[in-house]
Amino acid sequence: MEGRPALLLRRLNYDQHGRILDYDIEYWRHDSLRIEVDTH
Repeated sequence: MEGRPALLLRRLNYDQHGRILDYDIEYWRHDSLRIEVDTH
């Protein structure tokens, strides 16, 4: 995806004792998602 807009997501998942279960890296294309933010 070099040279194309994308959203990089890094996600850690933990067990009930705080130990890391897995680590995930995802690149989401800019045209495959919609982000909305409400401010108050």
